[in-house]
Amino acid sequence: MKLFVFRTNLKNESQKEIIEEALSQLKGIYRWSIDMNDRNKALRIQCHGLKDKEIQSLICNAGIDCKKMY
Repeated sequence: MKLFVFRTNLKNESQKEIIEEALSQLKGIYRWSIDMNDRNKALRIQCHGLKDKEIQSLICNAGIDCKKMY
């Protein structure tokens, strides 16, 4: 299982729904969460068989800035 952490530019709870819709398109995601209290609005994703670039591209195409932290 892989863990990816991304920095996002989320501003409100409704934008979390955009990410939820985008991530629902990918198979292999076990769990994900967003820390709205973190200054980076960190998006953590636990998954199998996915690449960070694949996830990042999907989130960016949904209109949310997303950069891999680790």
